Amino acid sequence: TELSFHGINTSCQMTKSVAHVSGTNRHLSLEPLTPHLDLIILNQQSHSVASMPCIDFVFSITVRTLVFVTVVALVLAVLFLQDASAQQKPIVVMETSKGVIRIELYPEHAPRTVQNFLGYVNSGYYEDTVFHRVIEKFVVQGGGFTPELELKPTMKPVRIETKNGLQNERGSLAMARQWQKDSATSQFFFNLKDNANLDRAASKHGYTVFGRVIEGMEVVDRISAVQTSRRGMMEDVPILPVILETARLEP
Repeated sequence: TELSFHGINTSCQMTKSVAHVSGTNRHLSLEPLTPHLDLIILNQQSHSVASMPCIDFVFSITVRTLVFVTVVALVLAVLFLQDASAQQKPIVVMETSKGVIRIELYPEHAPRTVQNFLGYVNSGYYEDTVFHRVIEKFVVQGGGFTPELELKPTMKPVRIETKNGLQNERGSLAMARQWQKDSATSQFFFNLKDNANLDRAASKHGYTVFGRVIEGMEVVDRISAVQTSRRGMMEDVPILPVILETARLEP
């Protein structure tokens, strides 16, 4: 028996196979033909054989292309959603007598607190108030007093939101409050260092973090370095007032 093969094209060119049978000698030849691959069916006599489409190679290419396109699309979608999420975060700009501070807020973590804070910002409440409590290597607090240290009237208190997973880390913005947990109104503070003692714990409610400084932390540090003294019942008051001139929501 003699078998010979010729004309095979590895680029998936189709072939036609013809079987020749003569006594005990059999000769099988493969000759180029498009667009089919032949399914060889040997018989006792010479026959042209049945054929089937050449789809394996094309199918393999198509699957790899679809997988690649899908992966690229998913990566682009994730990047787009991250960028969109970043753009949706409100930015508040504070212009102070020591410089400008830009703050990113987190409504997804502290919705009530952010809404409350923006209510004061948008009403112009913080204009010409002072940072009335400054403790180096701890906090810079403001948002409630005039330069004459007169307490401004506020809106109703906002409920605490310290279960949001945010911590009182350096550069974060949190709400000041009285001893009652749901007593925060207009006053806020910047953390000058990681103040884990201000976070929620088993035995304490903590202080709600709702934003962080994204530009101007050096301004906060400058404020923290001013000289302070006691003024009446208030301690840690800057001797020379540090003014919060304006606070506005960035377009």
